[in-house]
Amino acid sequence: MLADLGPNLRADAAAIANSPGPGQKIMRDALQQRTTSAPQRIRVDADATLGQNVDAVAARQAMVEQRATQAAPLYQKAYSEPFTMTDAQKNILKAPAGRAAFAKAQRLAQNEGIPLNPEALDVRGLDLVKRSLDDQIEAVKRAGKGNEARILTQMKDRFIKDAPSSYKQALDSFSGPSQIIDAMDQGQSLFNRKVPAGQVKADVARMSAGEREAFIQGARSQIEEIMANSANDALTVRKLFREEGNRRKLELVLGKGNANKFLSALQREEAFAETAYTATGNSVTAARQASQRRWGEGDKGVIETLLNTDFGSAGRKAANALSGRAAARAAEMERATAARLLSGQSLNSLSQLEGLVGRAGRAGDTVGSLSQLGLLISPQLLTNRQ
Repeated sequence: MLADLGPNLRADAAAIANSPGPGQKIMRDALQQRTTSAPQRIRVDADATLGQNVDAVAARQAMVEQRATQAAPLYQKAYSEPFTMTDAQKNILKAPAGRAAFAKAQRLAQNEGIPLNPEALDVRGLDLVKRSLDDQIEAVKRAGKGNEARILTQMKDRFIKDAPSSYKQALDSFSGPSQIIDAMDQGQSLFNRKVPAGQVKADVARMSAGEREAFIQGARSQIEEIMANSANDALTVRKLFREEGNRRKLELVLGKGNANKFLSALQREEAFAETAYTATGNSVTAARQASQRRWGEGDKGVIETLLNTDFGSAGRKAANALSGRAAARAAEMERATAARLLSGQSLNSLSQLEGLVGRAGRAGDTVGSLSQLGLLISPQLLTNRQ
């Protein structure tokens, strides 16, 4: 809307929205319609940057199955690669957690008819031990033993550090179902205040491609949950990303470009909300009072303003010649025209609006406010999405 493009135009919208006549209805209906559609606009913008929101439980299973299928050829290739264990890997298998992981891996291998030698693991054996360590990590996490989980994760990372590159490529595609599920769960708490941006940066850096995808899906799910559980869902999301920490976390997850797309969309919504509040809120500012005088406080004053008060005595005589009822009707028609222009989307309408106001100084104020808006003067504010 043109009304979004500066304080003067917002004040005009407020004056018309609070003056009787068809212009009031035009202005208020346009603002109300746009406010009502704000949640859907935010959802569309979130879908465009974070991906479409889906049922979290179903999404987990679907993602696990898809990633497992895609990674299967990569694992088969890695299992065929020659591999010699390092001393560091052998030492890990001698630690308590390493011995437990190898024992479980050995049972799994026996069920598959695969022999395992702790002194000479092949890539398949390495993978079985790694998955057994994953199970230990998952178990201590569920028990709330964060420090133990951290130590085991570091052990696992050291264990696979010297694995063949083909195996690491397979892991990047799909490291296991528990990792996908954990990543999605982490994403669902991304915008909690207790989760610092530094931790998010470290976590995302360790994630495989599949885990990152699940993490982002979880973050999208959190936004949807926040909106679903709020009486004013659009305002709640806007407040969420007013916090620098959440903007930073979004950038770490999506990259600066995609994060800015979503944040710019929210900035647009902030401008829309400010216009609606200025026009329909209870706060009566000096600018709004001045605009109300311009657009219709007193029949004689209305006509003099609309016909340009600089016309002098001739204009005043013409104004005095009109009856009070005709003057009020003329003012209502002018306000209705202004309401259509202010709620429209064409910058070409500015000249028509300025013509209604009739003051050269007022036109200069409008242009001045436009030039100071910077990023708010963008196609995003004047599209059919308003």
